[in-house]
Amino acid sequence: MLTFAEFLTTRRAALGMSMTELAQHLSVTPQYISLLEAAKCNPSRKLQGRCADFFGEDAEYIDFLAQPMSREQKQALLRTPSALPFLTRRPPETDLDKDDSPVATDGEDEFIRRLFGPIDNGRAEAGREFYTRLLDEMSARENGDYRFSAKARGWADHYRAALVEQVDGPGTARPMFEALTRRYDGPTDGAYPDALRLITAEALATSYARDDDWESAASAYEEAATRARRIGDMERFAAATRHAADAYRTVGRPDRVVEMYSAATGGEDVPAGIKAEFLIAQATLLCHLGAHEPALDPIRSAVRIWRLRSLDISSRTAQLISAQVLGLHCFVQTESRDEARQWLGRIRSTLARVTPAELAPEAQDRLTALSNLESAAMMVQQGRWNHAWKNLTGVERWLDDTQAHAEDADERSLLRQRIRLLKTEVALHRGQTRDALTIADEFMAHPPVADAVREKGQHARMRARLAPVLGVAGHTEAAERALALAKDALDPENQPTDALRTLCGIPQIAALRDSLA
Repeated sequence: MLTFAEFLTTRRAALGMSMTELAQHLSVTPQYISLLEAAKCNPSRKLQGRCADFFGEDAEYIDFLAQPMSREQKQALLRTPSALPFLTRRPPETDLDKDDSPVATDGEDEFIRRLFGPIDNGRAEAGREFYTRLLDEMSARENGDYRFSAKARGWADHYRAALVEQVDGPGTARPMFEALTRRYDGPTDGAYPDALRLITAEALATSYARDDDWESAASAYEEAATRARRIGDMERFAAATRHAADAYRTVGRPDRVVEMYSAATGGEDVPAGIKAEFLIAQATLLCHLGAHEPALDPIRSAVRIWRLRSLDISSRTAQLISAQVLGLHCFVQTESRDEARQWLGRIRSTLARVTPAELAPEAQDRLTALSNLESAAMMVQQGRWNHAWKNLTGVERWLDDTQAHAEDADERSLLRQRIRLLKTEVALHRGQTRDALTIADEFMAHPPVADAVREKGQHARMRARLAPVLGVAGHTEAAERALALAKDALDPENQPTDALRTLCGIPQIAALRDSLA
């Protein structure tokens, strides 16, 4: 029995039931049963489930019977797949390596994806024998030749690996996914569609990540992002890019993340919201590494996007102000005073008119505190010591408040360290030597922050900045201690892991280390 009409007619007759009696059991009308048995309509998903329960059959088998194909087509699929119109063997096609244009899915691909959809949805374990039989047929030979095209066999092998992993557990199918990936890049008699490459890359990346093989995971996620972008699946493109960025950071390659975000924001195919998110992520990472000048271009681009009234994203106002605060920080660090004053004025103007619906009060408090910290840093540069101390004390009180909402523990720690650094400088200029040295000791006793990129970038730079502040004031011993802490933190030989040694070798960190010499 290969059609639902045949199945329903045969099984009803075997039970000796009338159409009316069967209709009552399945909660439908007798007329509907009549149409189904005459093959004039297909059963709904709900009715398929009821039939599976009532007749004691696998839901997958009922779904296969209900596929909108003739009995002859299904028989061809199970016995002689080459007879199926859109699953026939095709003559050799252009090698994918010679033509790198996106390869779209066609009727053959869509048919296979629909047929094996339950495997994608995690519902195939109960029907493993049924799906294994179909997959075996798709990989079979007839008279020494394959029945299906290389592309169709690629789909079948992907779903075979997915089924193995689903039934036997995570990681069991990794060698199968790796072999598929190698096959995609080798000579073939048919170009593999990007959709197939995408789902294989995603599966492989997830497998690597589960085993903490972040180097391999990063590469696989980046491949998935590339394929998703080529077929216009922007949600999966964004997700894969984020995962790739996390993996590269884990192995100590934030410089690679910066390059990846730069590539991800080029072109007009990426939606504005995703583009702005990646621009800020790129700029934030550059700031962590101390590259404040290069961070300004992506910040300006993101601000232009977030200012668009047509951008219907609920967090648009919060994102806009956060981007402006990040830009203000860069201008302060590069001592671009005119631009810093302009951006500070815009931030305060926006915060003054923002509503709770646009920006939650705790988020508003955080952004206000961050902008006040930058204002204090500007005052230190201008020699306005008393005003700077007052602003720094206000931000410190916000941090001490149990209701204060820093983004994470590292942000809170680094904010405290920056306040201590600026307070040390202010206290020295105000002649408060004992206070200055006490604050500097607190700074140097602070433990490393958890995020390695911010520890080797922001925190190390603050240590390096503290040394000349103390040295100019004549506190040589304290200055040498601060400089030694900065050097030790950046010395590749002192790092306990390969990831940290790699991180200390990237150009931005190496440049900071060389400047300390």
